Amino acid sequence: MRSKPEQHRKTRIAEAIKAGLLGSLCAFSATGWQAQAGTDDAEPQATEQPQETPRTGVTELNRLMVTAQKRVEPMSEVPISMSVIEADCMAEGGEVKFTDYFNKVPGLSINSNGAGRTSVLLRGITTGASTLLVPTVGFTVDDVPFGSSIASYVFPDLDPADLSHIEVLRGPQGTLYGASSMGGLIKFVTADPDTQAFEGRVQADFSSVAHGGTGYGMRAMLNLPIAQDRFALRLSAFFREDPGYIKDTLQHRSEVNRGNAQGARVSALWQASENVTVKAAVLAQDGRYGATGNVDFLGNTRVPAYGEYTHERMPGTDGSDIEVRLYNLSIDADLGWANLISLSGYGDYSLEGPYDFTNSHGVYAASLFDPAAGLLGARHATRIASEKFTQELRLSSPFDDRRVGWNLGGFYTQEDYEYTQRMTAVDPVTGQPGAGHGLVYQARQPSEFTEMAAFGDLTFRFTERFDAQAGVRFSKNRQFTQEIADGPMNGGPSQRSSRTEDEVFTYLLSTRFRPSEHLMLYARIASGYRAGGPNQFLLPQEIAAGLPASFSSDSLVNYELGLKGDFFDRKLDLAATLFYIDWADVQMRERSALGTSYYTNGGTAKSEGLEATLNFRPVAGLTFTLSGAYTNAVLTQDAGFGTHALAGDRLPFSPRVAGNLSARYEFPLSDALEGFVGGGVNYMGDTIGAFNSSASTPRYALPSYTTLDLNLGLRGESWTLNLYAKNLTDELGYLSATARNWTTGLRTTSLELIRPRTIGASITYHF
Repeated sequence: MRSKPEQHRKTRIAEAIKAGLLGSLCAFSATGWQAQAGTDDAEPQATEQPQETPRTGVTELNRLMVTAQKRVEPMSEVPISMSVIEADCMAEGGEVKFTDYFNKVPGLSINSNGAGRTSVLLRGITTGASTLLVPTVGFTVDDVPFGSSIASYVFPDLDPADLSHIEVLRGPQGTLYGASSMGGLIKFVTADPDTQAFEGRVQADFSSVAHGGTGYGMRAMLNLPIAQDRFALRLSAFFREDPGYIKDTLQHRSEVNRGNAQGARVSALWQASENVTVKAAVLAQDGRYGATGNVDFLGNTRVPAYGEYTHERMPGTDGSDIEVRLYNLSIDADLGWANLISLSGYGDYSLEGPYDFTNSHGVYAASLFDPAAGLLGARHATRIASEKFTQELRLSSPFDDRRVGWNLGGFYTQEDYEYTQRMTAVDPVTGQPGAGHGLVYQARQPSEFTEMAAFGDLTFRFTERFDAQAGVRFSKNRQFTQEIADGPMNGGPSQRSSRTEDEVFTYLLSTRFRPSEHLMLYARIASGYRAGGPNQFLLPQEIAAGLPASFSSDSLVNYELGLKGDFFDRKLDLAATLFYIDWADVQMRERSALGTSYYTNGGTAKSEGLEATLNFRPVAGLTFTLSGAYTNAVLTQDAGFGTHALAGDRLPFSPRVAGNLSARYEFPLSDALEGFVGGGVNYMGDTIGAFNSSASTPRYALPSYTTLDLNLGLRGESWTLNLYAKNLTDELGYLSATARNWTTGLRTTSLELIRPRTIGASITYHF
């Protein structure tokens, strides 16, 4: 039986996590040193008392707790290169979408083509963006996998309304987290209900963006302890209006990329007995965006085709509607000799986004319906829908001072995924169908993906200073895909189906050595994979010509050496990692002679580099953070015949150098009032666009950019006022480059912009 203090173990751990995160002072941390190893069944302890720092909690950075290895432990003890993003500071600083904060995490980059169309990259592991190319970075919400196992663009870009923090794990996490985490994993960790204290929070924010308009948002949270120490509910909701800054000269409109999002979450915690805890939650989030934040440029230049912050799209295209639903249930039973954990989840995601395909298909549409016109508009309506169920059962030994620790588990997921598209000939100015205009192409592609896995790991402590861990996972997945297509471009109606299967082993080997209580060294070898699948877009004549009906899984092995430690009486802490990744059977997008995209396995690639984060606290209340990454991600073998990609070519959208320098100072103004001021400089190195089909079409080069952020504010007993400026110098930066082809003698490339200078304020009231 547990003692009375033990009954509150989870509450105390949650408080320790919160204290550690607040201690990070809105910095994006990669250390969080604590001298003694944390356990799954004991409150974190420090070997010495922290220095006195009025109301800042800076030294509490030494207690930062994470769940990267599916147990609560100090970040400093985790033999993984990782960063933590604190949700409260995101909301106060206006960082409400992934594109707002990605550049502060070493080794993280993105390829964005607007809301809902973002691919996330870690350590440069990508070969370019595609809706149906399997992702290389996995996502979980409270350890429940979210997003599609077979499509890149399905991921939970959650508002920080009820998040606790976000953990970014670099390198493959396939042994604990399975497929599609070969580049790394991003864990969204929500706040748990508290069974002991009534609590509430209300936040309002306002922002103004250069070259555009204004935005605002509201967030609210209420924690209700229904039965003391037994049952609690936590309710949260948000609404925000995101300002736009793109003009459309064809539509004669400004702020066309304006959008709004709203959502709510209800979670419950039931202490069913002294040994059993049950948690359940429902999350809903919707977003609607009028257009992408893309600007059109001439050819392969950075000369605007229609003007700065301007593009041209047919009315009714380029926007997106997004719906996210997530239901999860966790049961944690303490058996004494082990913990039995059940994690059940169901995710429902949909994205609708019509495109303007006039530049690439207008001439073809005209040849079908109005040859004399020379050009017709081509409207391409798409919809992505994913429904995914997951179930994990895990048995874990107590992770305390015993010589041996272990995990055994099983995992099952089943996903129903459907991609639909319909292209029609329309008036290129109004976007409306005219007389005689009609269907060009349509297809519906339902898919089923099933994966089963068994996994386990063993940790052996040879001495108090040295231990080793080994883990394996066996995964088996199946896919079944149909394609029902029609239209002149398809050559009339057609229907086909295909099945693929994969069986994969992934493994993990790591060692940790502690020369002293202030330093940990580790070595890690880990493998990862992502599933293959069918080629869904090939035309009947291309299949008859022998193009592959499917592509296989690819895999990689990651080797890294790292250290985490604190120095000079804990005034400085450092985390650094050297890594090398060997990537085989790389999934590549090819292009047929008819211009259809399909996928093959295109040789080998590597990624090698260094990631580091340093925190320096010279005096009470003042923290400097320096983080950065060098990544050299290149092909080591020529790709297939349909893509011009040669050995030595850089992998797309990954900067060689990226870094961040930030500072924050908190100071008391009175017994009940404190002030804070901070800022940061973010550098994103140059990147290069996706591979092209021929050497005559060069890849688009995206230049480096540097942004400056500032913030200041006041904090009282129950309220916080924050003023911020993001991208203060109004730097032009680009997140992606997509060729729009040419049909009228004008070739354009569409570039997604970073957000221009944004000035904002937020006020938060706690009760």
